Amino acid sequence: MGLLVIAFGAFWLIIFIDRIIMPTIVRGDLEVEVPDLRSLSISEAMRLCEDIGVEIVQGRIRVDNSHPRGTVLDQNPHYGAVVKPGRRIVVILSTREQLILCPDIISMSPREARLIADSSGLQVAESQLRYVHSKLVPAGVVLEQSPSSMTGMMRGDSISITVSLGILPENIVAPNLVGRNFEELEFVLAQNRLQMGRITRYPDKSARTEQILSQQPVPGTKMSAGEKMHFNIAIIPSAKSIPNIE
Repeated sequence: MGLLVIAFGAFWLIIFIDRIIMPTIVRGDLEVEVPDLRSLSISEAMRLCEDIGVEIVQGRIRVDNSHPRGTVLDQNPHYGAVVKPGRRIVVILSTREQLILCPDIISMSPREARLIADSSGLQVAESQLRYVHSKLVPAGVVLEQSPSSMTGMMRGDSISITVSLGILPENIVAPNLVGRNFEELEFVLAQNRLQMGRITRYPDKSARTEQILSQQPVPGTKMSAGEKMHFNIAIIPSAKSIPNIE
């Protein structure tokens, strides 16, 4: 009976060693865990992988100005994966887009400022355009910009500008805007401390598109700061053209 127990125990010991212990030992020799290479420089990542017997292969390059050039941004296989020695780890490395120095657009007209910004790979932010009255700077001239000149910027970034409206008017009257373009309204109204009112668009073959056909109040009418002016604007006629009231 004792010999039977010993034989039975030896049998299961052999099974345990064969099924559990030996595979673990063998896998330890044949497989390694992929380290986390992200945020390491390519040289650091190569040394780490060399130590465990895997190889680094450079994949795509990605623009990322938040990391130094040559930083590992991603990897495949991901860290924690178990691979055989000699396996290749594909990494995505960072590169930095060259900074653009913001041009000096102070004292230019808004149109000139836009042209200079465009030629530099930047743009003037229309949504952040501001107007202020100034005794020192002529009307229609850029008196402030943000960021300031020589600031490093990325391609496509926006520059905010403030344009002078000239001297603050004491007596406000409705300016004559008939015949001018719609795009001029914002500046002229701000210059006269007035606001945009109702815009009605009408088909008119005799006028150019966006030309101001009429205004209310009429030119020369005395007004108060903050009052609104209303305009009729020309559009290209079509067969089914009808007035478009905003």
